[in-house]
Amino acid sequence: MRFLFCTFTLLWLQLTIFASNFSWEKLDNINEDYVKAILSGDYESAFKELKQYKDTDDANKLYNLGLLYDEYSLYEFCHNCGHCPTCKPGNILNLPEPFDFSRKKAMKYYKKAHAKGHPYAGFKMNMIQRASGKTKIDTFVLKMMITKLDNYIEQNDDAVAKFMYHYLESELVLRPDSSSKLTEKYKRIISDTIAALEAEAREGRNLAMYYLGITHRLQQDHEKAFAWFYIASKRGHYLSGAYAQDTLSKLDTEENKAKAVNYLKGVIATTSS
Repeated sequence: MRFLFCTFTLLWLQLTIFASNFSWEKLDNINEDYVKAILSGDYESAFKELKQYKDTDDANKLYNLGLLYDEYSLYEFCHNCGHCPTCKPGNILNLPEPFDFSRKKAMKYYKKAHAKGHPYAGFKMNMIQRASGKTKIDTFVLKMMITKLDNYIEQNDDAVAKFMYHYLESELVLRPDSSSKLTEKYKRIISDTIAALEAEAREGRNLAMYYLGITHRLQQDHEKAFAWFYIASKRGHYLSGAYAQDTLSKLDTEENKAKAVNYLKGVIATTSS
C-alpha cells in the first residue's frame, strides 16, 4: 500500500514539475531552423539538423524528431475518420524531396518526449495508435495522457493543449455528426475551445491557426476553416496549405465563397502579422 502511495505521489510530482517547464512559446520554438523546415515541409533539411539529437534529453527536440518521422500527422484530420493516407489533403502535399517516414520511429521519439514531459506527445501517440487500427486504447495510459495535459493547462494558457485535451477526453466534443445530440456542456466546450484557439491565432500563433481550422472543419464550418488554413499557410505552415486547398473545394456555391472571402478579410485585418 505504501509502495502504491509513493508511486502515485512520484507520478503526480513528475506531472506537476513537467507542466511548469513548458509554455506554448517554448513548445512552438519557431526560431529554430529545424522547426521552420518541418513546418515548411522540408523534411530532409530538418533531418540533417535533428539527427544529431537522437540521444538528447531535450523534450522539444525529441518531440520534433517524432513529428519528423510521423507521416500520419499529415493526414490525421483529413476526414472524420482520419485513418486514410489517401485522403485529399495528403494527396495535395508535395514534399520537396521524398522522405523515409517511420511510424515506429515516430512512436519511439514521442514516447521519449512524453516521458520528459512534453504535453503534446501523448496526443500524437494516441493518434498513431488510432491510425494503426488499435481501437481499444489502454485506459490507464490514456488517463495519464489526459492528466498530463490537464496539469499543463492549469499552469499554462495554451489553446492547442486544450484542443488536444478535449479531443482525447471525448471525440464527440469536436465531431459534427453528433452535434444535434450534444449536451449544453459539450456545446460550451466547443465554443470555449474555438474562443481560446482564436485568441492565440489572432496573436499570430501558426499552430493555433491550424487547429482552429481543424476545429471549424470538424464542425463543417468550411468558410472559417478555409480562412484560418489560408492565413497559416501564408505564414509558412505547409500542412495548412493542403487543408486550405481541400477546404476550398467544399465551398460549392458562390454564396459560400463570398462568405469565406469576407471572413478572411476580417481575420487578416485583426490578426498580428
